[in-house]
Amino acid sequence: MGGALCCAGEMLCCAGCQAVSCCGKMFQCSGAIGYPIVVMAATVISLVFRFALIDDVDDIFRHFSGFDVCSNIADANAKNTCYGTQFVYRVGFTLVLFFSMMMCLVMCCRKAAHNGGWLWKVTLILGILIASFFIKGDSMLTFGKVCLGGSAIFIVVQILCLLEWVYAWNESWRDKASSQNIEEEDDTSYLWYLLLASIAGYAVAITFIVLSIVWFAHEGCSLAAGEISITVIVCFLFSILSISGINDNGSLLCSSMVSAYCSYYCWSALSGQSNENCNSLAHNDGNSGTSVNVLIGLILTVLSVAYSAYSAADDAGGTLSLHNSHHTAHRDDEECPREPHDEETAGGRSSYNRMSDKDDKDRDSEEVDWGDYTHIKPLVLYHLVMLLSTMYMTMTIVNWQVDGYDKATTMKDFGTGTEIVWVKIGSQWLTMLLYVWTIMAPVCFPDRQFNFS
Repeated sequence: MGGALCCAGEMLCCAGCQAVSCCGKMFQCSGAIGYPIVVMAATVISLVFRFALIDDVDDIFRHFSGFDVCSNIADANAKNTCYGTQFVYRVGFTLVLFFSMMMCLVMCCRKAAHNGGWLWKVTLILGILIASFFIKGDSMLTFGKVCLGGSAIFIVVQILCLLEWVYAWNESWRDKASSQNIEEEDDTSYLWYLLLASIAGYAVAITFIVLSIVWFAHEGCSLAAGEISITVIVCFLFSILSISGINDNGSLLCSSMVSAYCSYYCWSALSGQSNENCNSLAHNDGNSGTSVNVLIGLILTVLSVAYSAYSAADDAGGTLSLHNSHHTAHRDDEECPREPHDEETAGGRSSYNRMSDKDDKDRDSEEVDWGDYTHIKPLVLYHLVMLLSTMYMTMTIVNWQVDGYDKATTMKDFGTGTEIVWVKIGSQWLTMLLYVWTIMAPVCFPDRQFNFS
């Protein structure tokens, strides 16, 4: 049985590679550029249908059987919002399925599948999107719960990107500050920049904490009181640790940025409560925090996709670009031809034929650049990041809506729920734990080398 599956997999792999070989030149484009453009285009389309065309989507989608789950909602605004949310789910489902297929394809065809065949890729995406209109709405709600879990993983990716970025930022400005001549008393010292950036980070953190207290920490709201207290205490403690001198890499800049990030997720998590007594932003006309959640979520998505894609491309050693060292080496060989040995000269016509065959193979390899097997891991990682970012984008635009609908559904029900609250709280706690670990790890294990930047 295992041998049959292996043979079937090899046959599919060969068929896919043959198709890529034939069509790889069609709309050739670097995947490091093309895939973020696809995600961003899907984001814009989703925003348009979820918010700009919210009053017209009823006339568009009520003709498709997959949207029947929204037809029984009594409230007109809630019904249109349901249609828009279902459309965003289908856009997300399309890209998740596409990137899953690409993860499998790059294992077989490597760079040729990653960079080539964009006409077929766009056609495939549009075909999956149209077909998804006939998938039942309940199935899309299940997909929404899957996206909720995937978004939690992507938040971890955001955390790792954030920690790497702030440590690199702090180290860069600290090195520039130390290289300045102190006797010049330069007013533009990078030490002042570090201080101002740290103050700005803490200002953002304090703003979100104050808003959380005003809007959520009402009498009897123990969850809000506990979450706000934990956020304030932990942010204060790791800020003290970072400047205590126990770790040479610790800095107030890093602590301020992590504090701002954690305070935002504290506010965002509490804004997802469905209890109006503990959430002043939730009312029958909707959730007033939706616009802020969507805006900040999209900003984090763009930054995370750009930084993660750049890191994946960098880890690949340039494998995500169209012109690599293989082509350069080949051109160098053409510019500096090797002198034939006597044995080759004596070979006469047969030696010339062998060289001609080799040149033909080199020209074929230039037409479709497969890359070697060392490219597989970074390419799979790259598409995995795109897949997770699509899930996070989907959850951001629908304001983390994963619950079902019934006749009594109102605007207040979109973007609120226990699952939403605890996913964000769990992500925030993980952020704080990871940052504390970056401070304490060199202290706990002094014999090991740590480089968090």
